Amino acid sequence: MVRLLRLSGWTTAMMMVLAGCAGMRYHNAGLRLMAEGKRDEGLAMLQTASSMEPGNAEFRIDMLKATSAYAENLAQRADEANLQGNNVGARELYAKALKLDPANAHARRGLTGIDLDVRSARLVVESERLLREGRLDAARDKVSAALAENSGNRSAQRQLALVAEQAEKIRNAQEDRLASQSI
Repeated sequence: MVRLLRLSGWTTAMMMVLAGCAGMRYHNAGLRLMAEGKRDEGLAMLQTASSMEPGNAEFRIDMLKATSAYAENLAQRADEANLQGNNVGARELYAKALKLDPANAHARRGLTGIDLDVRSARLVVESERLLREGRLDAARDKVSAALAENSGNRSAQRQLALVAEQAEKIRNAQEDRLASQSI
């Protein structure tokens, strides 16, 4: 019985050593994959190594650093996609960054910016429709709302200029009509 317990203890110790070796292999493979740019695979390996050895601070720190760096890289790629007008691709990249690192402020700001751009675009389109219908005050209100949310929105600035131009034409036509009636 004592011999069985010693054997059992030895087996447990050997299994722990082997698990430690496996954890190190996963950790090293994860770091290598991250360096090669295979971030999804590398991060999965680092997470596996960390879960195999939850008390290993080095594994945990490397996993957290890699996660944070990858999330920031995704947010930067999303910025580039957004600048190229690819809002769908940008949204996906920001969402992936936030899934990896829910505290990533860069990705959160990016998603907020996309939402703001979408709302502003809808308001500008509505203003254009109202302007075509001759409803200048309503068109001005819609485009002003878009500019209140994002004063740098160029399409909203152009739309406001068109509304002002149309209002000026109407005012001039009314003045001309009044002047011709008084003669």
